[in-house]
Amino acid sequence: MGIASIAHNPFQYAFLTMLEGFKMLFWESTRIGFVVYPTWLEGIFSATFFKNTLRITIFCLTFFALLWTTRDVWRDKDKLYVESPQSLICRLLFSMLIVIYANIVLHAPFIIETRYALPIAPLYLITIAYTANQILKK
Repeated sequence: MGIASIAHNPFQYAFLTMLEGFKMLFWESTRIGFVVYPTWLEGIFSATFFKNTLRITIFCLTFFALLWTTRDVWRDKDKLYVESPQSLICRLLFSMLIVIYANIVLHAPFIIETRYALPIAPLYLITIAYTANQILKK
């Protein structure tokens, strides 16, 4: 896809790039690399229902956690420049979201493989844990 075709259909390019970026949220997979599982685990991971349920569940958790964390950082954006324990949490969350969204935006124009999301998987897990903690606190 050349620059001319992007200029010819910029909205289509933006839409398809956004859809490709969503693939970064499907980071959990039972078939991600050169891993040899025991026979019993191979049977579980090969089951279509299990692997599809795992992927959609992790996607939903990740998507919801990113929305929740983004909402919290936006709501507390005035605390980003203040010295307090609450502002430290806000700054850490803001930094994590910058890294996550930057990775998604930089990978989105290209064909995304599942393994490309693995470097930011720990940040996804932190946002999921933060969201669960905020929900259970209420």
